[in-house]
Amino acid sequence: MFFTFNNVKIYKIKLVIMTYYTIYQTTNLITNKIYIGLHVTKNPMDSYLGSGIFITKSIKKYGKENFKKDILFIYDNKEDMIKKEIEIVNSEFVKSSHTYNMSMGGYGLSTLTDDKKIETLKKMREAQNNMSAEDIKKKSDKRKNTILSKDPDAFKKIGKKSGNTQKKMYENGFISPVRIETIVEIYNDMNEIMYKFPRYQLKEMCEKYNLPLRVLDISLKNKGIPLYLKQMSINEKFHKYKGWYAIYENDIRMNLENYVSTIKKPKEKVIFIKPTYEIYKDNIKVFTFSNYHIGIKDELQKNNLPYNSLLKTLKENRPIKAGTRKGYYMKKL
Repeated sequence: MFFTFNNVKIYKIKLVIMTYYTIYQTTNLITNKIYIGLHVTKNPMDSYLGSGIFITKSIKKYGKENFKKDILFIYDNKEDMIKKEIEIVNSEFVKSSHTYNMSMGGYGLSTLTDDKKIETLKKMREAQNNMSAEDIKKKSDKRKNTILSKDPDAFKKIGKKSGNTQKKMYENGFISPVRIETIVEIYNDMNEIMYKFPRYQLKEMCEKYNLPLRVLDISLKNKGIPLYLKQMSINEKFHKYKGWYAIYENDIRMNLENYVSTIKKPKEKVIFIKPTYEIYKDNIKVFTFSNYHIGIKDELQKNNLPYNSLLKTLKENRPIKAGTRKGYYMKKL
């Protein structure tokens, strides 16, 4: 096909861009571990290295420059490409310690149509929901051990990074959507609602209306336990709030009878009995006194009696052997 311009024939060429269905192998040049996958592309020699969990983490760790991609097979249709991946990436290949592949070939979502993707994802969610708690724990532990085997401090680093990110967000005025939507209701001792506001405003509202923040927060955490159920506030200005409570909107209030039954009973007051001590000289009683153990020294020194020597006679059950206090000893009744 052509058209003329200034009596010059110009031919119009239609450029057809091919679609390639490829099976590729990505090799870690440092560890020699490999990953085999399928890829639909317009350029077989593009920079795509794989999208598996382990291969992407490894690329991030070692850098793209330490990986090499080789095109193993090229097809003109999707079906042949998938069949070849199923043939190569079998159960033995996946179990090998020299590969990054986590699942057998032919099951990648990228090979499916949009309808099939939605259907497959739905089945995956249903299967996960039907898993027992034990199976979920096993799966979680396996994933955790896999991550820790590569970096023992992985979770500490993730937690620290997440904490720093959240701190910066809140410093810049960020308010969690959950906190915005969570409503707190404060009731008086007659179960009449007195205040209603978002949870993140609790401190601000307590300062504004002179409400006891700490005990309201405790009441909130305990699903409506009244203020000062166990004891009254030391601060007299908060006495008027006796019986008040805080609870989240639409939350079910805790059964107070069950709560009261769980409160620890106060310990019985311990009554200390003053022991009686007797001082003897040559088996003749010369002095008697009652006091706590901590006051024996003062009592003896006040009456010009040797504390250390008499305490020794009490422990060894024998009189003083020499000195001006020879023959003295002490007994405890």
